[in-house]
Amino acid sequence: MPLKSQQFSIIQDEIVKLLDVDGAGDGRNVPINMNFVDTGYLTKDTGFTLFGKSEDDQCHSLFQYKKKNGDTHTIRAKGTKLQSYNTVDRSWTDIAGCPTFTAGAQFGFIVYLDLLYLGNAVESMYTWNGTTFTEYASAPKGNIFEVFEDRVFVTGVTLEPFTAYYSNVSVGTAYTVTDVVKPLGTDSVTNLKNYQGTLMIFKKESIYKLTFIYDQVVSLFVPKLEVQSSTYGACSRKSVAWVENELWFFTGREVRAIGYQDNTSGAFGVNRSALSEQIKLTLKQISVDNYNQCLVAYNDRRFYLCVPIDADTNDTTFVCHLLYSKAWTKYTGRDKARIDSFLFIEGDTYTASSSPPYGVIDWQVDAADIANINNDLVTES
Repeated sequence: MPLKSQQFSIIQDEIVKLLDVDGAGDGRNVPINMNFVDTGYLTKDTGFTLFGKSEDDQCHSLFQYKKKNGDTHTIRAKGTKLQSYNTVDRSWTDIAGCPTFTAGAQFGFIVYLDLLYLGNAVESMYTWNGTTFTEYASAPKGNIFEVFEDRVFVTGVTLEPFTAYYSNVSVGTAYTVTDVVKPLGTDSVTNLKNYQGTLMIFKKESIYKLTFIYDQVVSLFVPKLEVQSSTYGACSRKSVAWVENELWFFTGREVRAIGYQDNTSGAFGVNRSALSEQIKLTLKQISVDNYNQCLVAYNDRRFYLCVPIDADTNDTTFVCHLLYSKAWTKYTGRDKARIDSFLFIEGDTYTASSSPPYGVIDWQVDAADIANINNDLVTES
């Protein structure tokens, strides 16, 4: 009987149980460069197109600044300048009037009262209104920003890593010397998140909750700090992300979540089990020296965890698919695994590469899959 060539499908209930996502020695490995889809199937991940061109210098700190009048600026840092993307000629150009910054210094951004606040923890804090940069030399020189209770909070200050500063009410550029919060411990502050009416302060080994209460003695609202965890913290300034109604964070060894434990009392708590249990053996390979390069992001029911395992840059990206029982896959051996920063615009995903060849790429559903990490970005499409 002659052989016939035809397509076929393997239908399997609860496919997650058939996958050893950490390679524990039973011959099954995490799906590589694959994704789970709504119906529980695995599908090959797609490629990308260039968002600009290949670069010799690292591009980082992607951000989109939207103004109330409808103006939108897609920006990044490259060399000593900030650049914006021109949709007409599809290129990145230095922003007019941009100050000179330290090359490679990572930026933090926040939009408050229609102004873009930015800092790289080296030079002064600046604001930008889409036309003019304004320097605030007396403000804290940090690169972690958040808005809470009508104030701009800043941390990540090199000389004061344990401290978070907050501005005057409704004046995000004015800071009073005494308006600071300093949670206990000698572990640095790594992230700030405005969460459910509180400010969550993530440190490397602990988490605190900040609220403002009225003090009748001084007739002022004063900050109140409450410890939420003395066991877990976030390993880097990029390792916390909103995921549905929780904050997911990477400790350097595992992914945890913090959120409401009791909706009635409003008590917060860290989940009892690690969300990354399936990939714990792989995550143990990360060097403590590389913690600052770890980052997380969330978009379209997918949580991304980018970690350096075999190199000094982010070379492996794990993807947790919330649509299908929190199943994990990973990107490796390709440019979509080397991520310095994420940017999500109207459902599209953009990433800046963390190692040569540099550039910004646009993840495309209909683009060819890219498998060779050594190819130049110009030829990859």
